[in-house]
Amino acid sequence: MKQEKQVTRSIEPGKQESELGAVLRMRDFKVTKTDGDLLYFDTGFYNQKTGELEYVSKELPVFLQKITGLHKAISGNKLFWINLIYGFLLLFMALSAPFMFKSRTKMLRRGIYISTAGFVFVLIYLLL
Repeated sequence: MKQEKQVTRSIEPGKQESELGAVLRMRDFKVTKTDGDLLYFDTGFYNQKTGELEYVSKELPVFLQKITGLHKAISGNKLFWINLIYGFLLLFMALSAPFMFKSRTKMLRRGIYISTAGFVFVLIYLLL
Protein backbone atom coordinates (compact mmCIF):
# COMPACT_ATOMS: atom_id res chain seq x y z
CA MET A 1 0.00 0.00 0.00
CA LYS A 2 3.04 2.25 0.06
CA GLN A 3 3.29 4.89 -2.63
CA GLU A 4 6.50 6.23 -4.11
CA LYS A 5 7.18 9.91 -3.51
CA GLN A 6 10.00 11.97 -5.06
CA VAL A 7 11.78 13.95 -2.33
CA THR A 8 14.13 16.89 -2.97
CA ARG A 9 15.72 18.57 0.01
CA SER A 10 18.82 20.43 0.96
CA ILE A 11 21.07 19.44 3.86
CA GLU A 12 24.51 20.45 5.06
CA PRO A 13 27.15 20.08 2.36
CA GLY A 14 30.09 17.76 2.90
CA LYS A 15 28.31 14.85 4.59
CA GLN A 16 30.15 11.56 4.40
CA GLU A 17 28.64 8.18 3.53
CA SER A 18 28.24 7.10 7.17
CA GLU A 19 26.53 10.37 8.19
CA LEU A 20 24.21 10.39 5.19
CA GLY A 21 22.52 7.13 6.18
CA ALA A 22 21.70 8.58 9.61
CA VAL A 23 20.31 11.80 8.11
CA LEU A 24 18.05 9.85 5.74
CA ARG A 25 17.04 7.37 8.46
CA MET A 26 17.57 4.46 6.09
CA ARG A 27 18.59 1.03 7.29
CA ASP A 28 21.40 -0.74 5.51
CA PHE A 29 22.34 2.47 3.68
CA LYS A 30 25.03 1.88 1.09
CA VAL A 31 26.56 4.16 -1.53
CA THR A 32 26.59 2.27 -4.82
CA LYS A 33 28.59 4.70 -6.94
CA THR A 34 30.66 7.86 -6.51
CA ASP A 35 31.02 10.30 -9.40
CA GLY A 36 33.01 13.38 -8.37
CA ASP A 37 30.92 15.16 -5.74
CA LEU A 38 27.84 13.00 -6.36
CA LEU A 39 27.13 10.01 -4.13
CA TYR A 40 24.62 7.60 -5.67
CA PHE A 41 22.63 5.17 -3.54
CA ASP A 42 19.76 2.78 -4.26
CA THR A 43 16.96 5.33 -4.35
CA GLY A 44 18.68 8.59 -5.26
CA PHE A 45 21.78 10.76 -5.04
CA TYR A 46 23.50 13.38 -2.86
CA ASN A 47 25.71 16.26 -4.01
CA GLN A 48 28.45 16.74 -1.40
CA LYS A 49 29.38 20.19 -2.71
CA THR A 50 25.93 21.81 -2.68
CA GLY A 51 24.14 19.62 -0.14
CA GLU A 52 21.33 18.82 -2.59
CA LEU A 53 19.62 15.51 -1.91
CA GLU A 54 17.16 13.74 -4.20
CA TYR A 55 15.65 10.35 -3.52
CA VAL A 56 12.49 8.30 -3.83
CA SER A 57 10.78 7.32 -0.59
CA LYS A 58 7.94 4.89 -0.11
CA GLU A 59 5.28 6.18 2.26
CA LEU A 60 1.87 5.08 3.39
CA PRO A 61 -1.13 7.28 2.59
CA VAL A 62 -1.74 10.01 5.20
CA PHE A 63 -4.68 8.19 6.81
CA LEU A 64 -2.64 5.02 7.33
CA GLN A 65 0.35 7.02 8.59
CA LYS A 66 -1.83 8.42 11.37
CA ILE A 67 -3.02 4.95 12.38
CA THR A 68 0.54 3.58 12.27
CA GLY A 69 1.65 6.50 14.44
CA LEU A 70 -0.84 5.43 17.11
CA HIS A 71 0.67 1.96 17.22
CA LYS A 72 4.22 3.27 17.40
CA ALA A 73 3.67 5.73 20.25
CA ILE A 74 6.85 6.01 22.30
CA SER A 75 7.10 7.18 25.90
CA GLY A 76 7.74 10.79 24.86
CA ASN A 77 4.51 10.90 22.86
CA LYS A 78 1.27 12.27 24.36
CA LEU A 79 -0.65 9.19 23.25
CA PHE A 80 1.65 6.74 25.04
CA TRP A 81 -0.39 6.56 28.27
CA ILE A 82 -3.69 6.37 26.42
CA ASN A 83 -2.35 3.43 24.36
CA LEU A 84 -1.06 1.70 27.47
CA ILE A 85 -4.31 2.09 29.43
CA TYR A 86 -6.38 1.00 26.41
CA GLY A 87 -4.22 -2.10 25.98
CA PHE A 88 -4.61 -3.08 29.65
CA LEU A 89 -8.38 -2.57 29.46
CA LEU A 90 -8.60 -4.81 26.39
CA LEU A 91 -6.49 -7.44 28.15
CA PHE A 92 -8.74 -7.28 31.23
CA MET A 93 -11.87 -7.64 29.11
CA ALA A 94 -10.42 -10.61 27.21
CA LEU A 95 -9.35 -12.40 30.39
CA SER A 96 -12.50 -11.67 32.40
CA ALA A 97 -15.06 -12.53 29.70
CA PRO A 98 -15.19 -16.30 30.40
CA PHE A 99 -15.89 -15.66 34.10
CA MET A 100 -19.12 -13.82 33.34
CA PHE A 101 -20.85 -17.18 33.02
CA LYS A 102 -22.20 -19.18 35.95
CA SER A 103 -19.67 -21.50 37.53
CA ARG A 104 -19.68 -25.22 36.65
CA THR A 105 -21.41 -24.68 33.34
CA LYS A 106 -20.40 -25.92 29.96
CA MET A 107 -20.07 -22.35 28.65
CA LEU A 108 -17.55 -21.40 31.36
CA ARG A 109 -15.35 -24.40 30.63
CA ARG A 110 -15.53 -23.70 26.91
CA GLY A 111 -14.61 -20.04 27.47
CA ILE A 112 -11.60 -21.01 29.59
CA TYR A 113 -10.45 -23.52 26.96
CA ILE A 114 -10.72 -20.93 24.20
CA SER A 115 -8.89 -18.31 26.27
CA THR A 116 -6.12 -20.77 27.12
CA ALA A 117 -5.79 -21.81 23.49
CA GLY A 118 -5.56 -18.17 22.45
CA PHE A 119 -2.91 -17.47 25.07
CA VAL A 120 -0.84 -20.49 23.98
CA PHE A 121 -1.21 -19.45 20.33
CA VAL A 122 0.10 -15.96 21.13
CA LEU A 123 3.08 -17.40 23.04
CA ILE A 124 3.95 -19.71 20.15
CA TYR A 125 3.58 -16.85 17.68
CA LEU A 126 5.85 -14.59 19.73
CA LEU A 127 8.51 -17.26 20.14
CA LEU A 128 8.66 -18.00 16.40
